[in-house]
Amino acid sequence: MKNKTRPVVYLLLCALPVVMTLPLLVTGHTKMKYFFGELAYCLFIVDVLLGLRPEWIERLIELKKLYCLHGLLAIIAVIGAACHIEMSHLHGFAALLGWGAFYGAIATVILAVGFLTSQVLHVPFLGNWIGMLRKRLAQIGITREMVLLVHMLSPLIVVMVFFHVVLIHKFNRLVWFMVFFCGYFALFILGYAYWGIYQRLIVARYTVTRIKRETATVFKLTLKHAKGDIITAQGGQFVFIHAPFAMPNEYHPFSVLQINHDGTELTLGIKQVGDFTTKLAHVAPGTQIKIRGVYGHFTAPTDDTPILAVAGGIGITPCVGMLQSLPHNQTGYLIWSVRSREDACFSEELTQLRVTHPHVQVILHDDSELGYLDKEFLIRQIPELKQQRPLNCFICGPAPMMTSVEQQLKAMQVPDRRILDEGFIF
Repeated sequence: MKNKTRPVVYLLLCALPVVMTLPLLVTGHTKMKYFFGELAYCLFIVDVLLGLRPEWIERLIELKKLYCLHGLLAIIAVIGAACHIEMSHLHGFAALLGWGAFYGAIATVILAVGFLTSQVLHVPFLGNWIGMLRKRLAQIGITREMVLLVHMLSPLIVVMVFFHVVLIHKFNRLVWFMVFFCGYFALFILGYAYWGIYQRLIVARYTVTRIKRETATVFKLTLKHAKGDIITAQGGQFVFIHAPFAMPNEYHPFSVLQINHDGTELTLGIKQVGDFTTKLAHVAPGTQIKIRGVYGHFTAPTDDTPILAVAGGIGITPCVGMLQSLPHNQTGYLIWSVRSREDACFSEELTQLRVTHPHVQVILHDDSELGYLDKEFLIRQIPELKQQRPLNCFICGPAPMMTSVEQQLKAMQVPDRRILDEGFIF
């Protein structure tokens, strides 16, 4: 079920900047300070382009892993730049550009790691500290949206490094090196112009037709195509949306709960957890929404192996969407873990699923009555697990729940290649 080519993609993305430094080495300037500087430059170019979330890359690498790679490359680039600056002794405007790019990169990485990623909140000790810092900054008016705006300026760091190098006489007279250096910069400009500007100008536009409250914190947002490309999502995938009240480049991801056969109407399942979703829950019908996507690997495999979908909370959304896309005669199980029965939602979609897919069993696990979802419950409900027959497993929900369920499945001899998880990482 998992794509075996993805490790190769990881390797290529990480090795590309190293390969790009080879023209520098053949010029005769083999000092390590040049190597570190060029490596940092190439890494940051690749990293900025990864941050644009090109859909062709996401088809090879799950978005959560792409984000992790994005952060790792940025940290390595800053370390490389620090080594380069420590070994260099420049003066004048070129040095000013270099220092400006370096401090800009440090600020961008710190802000992104501290305020734009949810993974850091799960790191012992550091997560608590970051959480408190976020609250303090929010009290003085520094919000996640402001940090996101600063992060969007990261392409300027690449531009500053480019002119930093071009203004150094030692390099601008080396024809072979400048062909490589300027060519690589030109590729960056073209890539950013296409994925960062053009793709954002031609995004699909849908209008709000209905908002239905499911629980106190969960609602459904139904959208109808207005203009631009038509969304071609499969059940279980997600899209990024932009609302008129948000910043120009502020997009948030939500799973597709339902989509009609031609993509002209879709419904998103949304949990109200922050400023964006709170405002989104009260937009008026007719409001135009921009949509970027489609993303996600939470789609049903093509074989007829039985499906097990384990959802926690709002993680039910992609699970329902994925199960609805199954052939009507395929065997499937949906185990939905909720804190209490009052948190259960999407009754219409679940009723429809039972009617259209009679071989899919929907099982509600009430944590307040049964405790945490455990191995014994899974074995009682799923015959394939008890008999160790092949089973494709999908998990979506909070990170602790997904980790626990995945460990339990592996303990029951479910191969890693048959387990796919998608958590709340954005």
